[in-house]
Amino acid sequence: MQLVTHSTKKILQLCIILAICGCNLYVNPLQAQNDSLSKEAKKGKTELEKVEKLLSFKNLFHRSDSSKLAKRYIRWHKKLTRDNPDYRFTIKKDDLKDSIGWKPDNSNALTKEIFGWYPYWDKNLYKSLNYSLLSTVAYFSYEVNPKTGDTLTTNGWLTEPSVDVITNKDKRVLLTITNFGYKENRQFLKNPSAGNLLIQRAIELIEAKGANGVCIDFEGIPKSQKKNFNSFIAQFGQELREANKDFKLYLTIPALDYNEYLDFETLTPVVDQFIIMGYDYYGKTSKVAGPVAPLHSGTLWSPINLNTSVALYLKKGVPSDQLILALPFYGQVWNTKTGDRKAKVDKYVGARTYDYIRHEMSKVPIIKARYDSISQSNYYSYILKESGSNKRQFRQIWFDSDSTMAAKMRLVNTKQLNGLGIWALGYNKKYDNYWKVIEDIFVAKPADSLQPVVIQYPDSVVVIFKDASASIGSATQGIPGAPNSSNNAEVITEKPTAFEKFWKKVTNLNEVLDGLNNFKKFLVLALLFVVFFGGAGFIIALFKPETRIFLFSSSALTLYYVAFVLLFVLAVFLNWNTPVFNQSIVLIIGFIVGAVSLYFINKIVQKKYSNLP
Repeated sequence: MQLVTHSTKKILQLCIILAICGCNLYVNPLQAQNDSLSKEAKKGKTELEKVEKLLSFKNLFHRSDSSKLAKRYIRWHKKLTRDNPDYRFTIKKDDLKDSIGWKPDNSNALTKEIFGWYPYWDKNLYKSLNYSLLSTVAYFSYEVNPKTGDTLTTNGWLTEPSVDVITNKDKRVLLTITNFGYKENRQFLKNPSAGNLLIQRAIELIEAKGANGVCIDFEGIPKSQKKNFNSFIAQFGQELREANKDFKLYLTIPALDYNEYLDFETLTPVVDQFIIMGYDYYGKTSKVAGPVAPLHSGTLWSPINLNTSVALYLKKGVPSDQLILALPFYGQVWNTKTGDRKAKVDKYVGARTYDYIRHEMSKVPIIKARYDSISQSNYYSYILKESGSNKRQFRQIWFDSDSTMAAKMRLVNTKQLNGLGIWALGYNKKYDNYWKVIEDIFVAKPADSLQPVVIQYPDSVVVIFKDASASIGSATQGIPGAPNSSNNAEVITEKPTAFEKFWKKVTNLNEVLDGLNNFKKFLVLALLFVVFFGGAGFIIALFKPETRIFLFSSSALTLYYVAFVLLFVLAVFLNWNTPVFNQSIVLIIGFIVGAVSLYFINKIVQKKYSNLP
């Protein structure tokens, strides 16, 4: 049972507003403004410290779904797809038509690097890729033999036409090199000769196809191999540049470096881009169904989310322009005990591509996907009837719609990251929703149709007018055929007024109250202590005539007490019975009561002092 209920939060909110309104006119306005700015500046740091504190208690954090997945951060659906490309579908794969090509040329000026993994099993995908919305394509994948470092398979790197076609489209092409699992990575990293052979083979392969570099995707690195892993990457980067100074090295990093195997002092000088795998926060090991890539956690979800993942790497010293945030073009499916949000899991079904999810949803159009405002994700719950029996099973799918995906893609701009990553290209066949979002967020508008882009920050509002020649930053540097960088963006900064800052703080009280949930047991015990002893002391004090005279001798004070009690009862009643009793009404009532209270208190004080000699 929750100790702090929704109704209690509303009551606490009302009391806080009354206190603010009753005393805000006596607060030094300049001091209030400074305090507001100071708290805003500390907000991000406080949230990050809270996550780090949780991470320090390993036994506690082991209960978190995201940490279990992070510890053995392997994309299990990747292995399944490698063995059986059609496992994702209940219909024939060929029945899903390729998405319509967006624009076959490079007419779009991208403001960020758009990176996508090309899955080898989708052999005809290159015919319909949205090339104008891509900067870098990483062919997936070269599989390492962990015993020797030699090739298990290149999955058609040398023979498939896709690599040549993408190269001819003037896109940066990388060869993804994969090694999955604790055992496999320990075996490979303990053998220096295996590392030497892998580097040699990789350079030969990218030179043979005229590619631009490699993307190293090693998942499941034991902490004991930290030194060996970082030394191997440093050696790889050095030999890659010796072979060709323009070769690039990209490195995937987990949403959470749980094993602390990454040494960024060693890695940052040799790695061109770190790709945060911003997905599978809930998945195979989860006890409850949840968002694949949560933007926020609130008090409902595990504390690790896209925001905290990015913040943790920035705090470790990784430059923002060396970070790419990869997002999922797929969802996760579970059999659950109920159809509710955060339902307990009966069985993990698996990862399913966005096109598959949309296909399944179209079978029962009357059932609509629901929206989780905390994680900025969608979930779709329905009931399966097992064939040959009357047994019914709840099934729940978590995925991203175009609107929730847009909220997560904007994080790339907000955190000033180098770009966006996609796992994986072709997972949204037949549907162009995600590509439209990419165009809206990451394509500079033509000069003849300038439109303002408004970005709100805690202490300012920035209006940016973009044109086709706006700066593309470091995203396209070194890419053949990429447009030249220039900065013709006009920036207008307008600072909000002190009242706007104050109003924003007041309207964000729900966030403050949500934060109190982390300390709810302590707060409730402290509140009970204060209420019990404070109430007992007040009752005892009422037995003294002086107390009764002081409190009830004035009709104005008596009226104020009665009004406060009636308002309190009214707030509780409306909160339970009237859906329209929302935060705005609470604020309005609070300000009115505060103003009336000030009026009567001033009258009493003036009357008292006017009778003095």
